[in-house]
Amino acid sequence: MPRLLLPLLVLFLSCSLFCTACLSDEAEQQSRITKKSFFDLAAFMDAEAARMDSLGGPWQKRTLIHGKEEIHTFDSLPWKDELDIFRRCDLNRPAWRERYATDSVFTGQQLSTIRYAAIDSSLNIRQLELSFENGRPVKISILKVIQSRIIHLQQQLNYQSGLGYHITNEQKLPFSEKTRWEIDVRRF
Repeated sequence: MPRLLLPLLVLFLSCSLFCTACLSDEAEQQSRITKKSFFDLAAFMDAEAARMDSLGGPWQKRTLIHGKEEIHTFDSLPWKDELDIFRRCDLNRPAWRERYATDSVFTGQQLSTIRYAAIDSSLNIRQLELSFENGRPVKISILKVIQSRIIHLQQQLNYQSGLGYHITNEQKLPFSEKTRWEIDVRRF
């Protein structure tokens, strides 16, 4: 009986080692597939929405539409909804992996800026720039352009962590004048 036990033990350990190695390779390959190619803007904006909710108010929201300005003050804002326009500009889509040029700027050993620029003009998000301080994003700027036979739309979105955001929207439809609106939200 002891003679049979040793070969069975060796066989069992060999199979276990082989299976573990296969699982490890599979997990590593899956990790590479799901790894983000770009900064995870969606996750960052979700975290910022929760952070902004915790800061409390008051907040001042200024809108400028066709030259008419309105200013409102709020004790709190639904930050998840307010920041969703930024969240939707996340570049981490499999089809976009090779369609943006990345430029990183370092100050000393610290990352200070990452800039993603669309290589292909058919992409709506033309540029995404993140500014960092102490390894943390503090400013996000996005240029979004939608152009077709029906509409030309350009949006400039700027977000400052903990301070608020500014959005400028310009659009031109056939047979109409260009329209422009702005939204600015700041701590009051």
